[in-house]
Amino acid sequence: MGTLGTNIQTTVNNLIDNDNFKSSATIKSRTVTGGSYGGYEAGSASSSSTAVNCIPFSYIQDDVDSQRFGDVSEGEIRIIFKGGTTIDIDDHVTYLSKDWFVRSIEPLVFNDVEVGIVTLLSPVSPTSI
Repeated sequence: MGTLGTNIQTTVNNLIDNDNFKSSATIKSRTVTGGSYGGYEAGSASSSSTAVNCIPFSYIQDDVDSQRFGDVSEGEIRIIFKGGTTIDIDDHVTYLSKDWFVRSIEPLVFNDVEVGIVTLLSPVSPTSI
């Protein structure tokens, strides 16, 4: 690991934990188990929640020139979590009192160090929960 990457990771973590910038989010990891008999029997879903800090990606977007991320569609948001945060595409995130689907997860890597995880979130419609 590079020292510069570790320094940038520390800077990003300090920004995410800074009381003036941070927001809180809850990651709800979901595990879906298929039913028996080739899927004909009902499956089950379980979930667990983890509270984490995050910030909108726009806070640091201008400072990150090494990676370009695509445009955000209407209603979607991009937030950044600390590097090493456990998050998966099947998870739901509660952020700003709304539920969101995780559409994409892109690690932000600098000098072989994961300094953050950029996620693209789409709003959950009330009928899809």
